[in-house]
Amino acid sequence: GRYVLLRIARDVAAGAGDVQTALGAIDEMARLYNVEAMPMKVEVLTTAAKSVNLPIQREAVVEETMLLIGAAVARDDYETAERLGRVASGVARRVRNASLAKTVVTLNRDVLKVRTAYEAAKKALAVLEANPADPAANLTAGKFYCLVKDDWEKGIPMLALGSDAKLAKL
Repeated sequence: GRYVLLRIARDVAAGAGDVQTALGAIDEMARLYNVEAMPMKVEVLTTAAKSVNLPIQREAVVEETMLLIGAAVARDDYETAERLGRVASGVARRVRNASLAKTVVTLNRDVLKVRTAYEAAKKALAVLEANPADPAANLTAGKFYCLVKDDWEKGIPMLALGSDAKLAKL
């Protein structure tokens, strides 16, 4: 019964453009039940984007969407990040807030850059699955994690095993 009530709360809130309540219901569902929150959050933001009318609601949709884009990029889920980027762009244009629209454009550009870098590093990551000590693959993956994703904790050990002697020494 609780799951059904949370689902109803999610759907009603999304339809009314109350993204905070809808996302809160999803977070509670994910905490209590074995459900994947990301697809539900994407659907809620997509639904809310179509139904919001007030500028404050539109800004809330854009802000929550930008946060979720960051979460998708952290998971290397670039298709979701780009889908959310399109949602954020569409709503940001209707907000008539130039600063917010510019932020969304910049974020979408950054997502594309990270995705492109990920595609280049994907081969190296696959090599590391089979051979974790491969120097060239460690260098490529380490640069990706440190310089692109800003995940130094994950990237530094890879750079230490990498083929660049100067970086390995540092």
